[in-house]
Amino acid sequence: FTAGIGEHAAPIRERVCRDALWLGLTLDPPANARHGPRISGPDSGVTAWVIATDEEQMIARHTHAML
Repeated sequence: FTAGIGEHAAPIRERVCRDALWLGLTLDPPANARHGPRISGPDSGVTAWVIATDEEQMIARHTHAML
């Protein structure tokens, strides 16, 4: 999970993870509440992470590369 909603909206991450149970994903609610970084449970079949982004920095890098 990344960007504004992915980084800051624990209820959204919970809903997405609940819909991904078929992947074997289990959520660690305390980790999700503190925004990770790892929010999947220790017994999860796949891992889920909250990863900070700096979108403005990426835009600047790509713009600089084009100049």
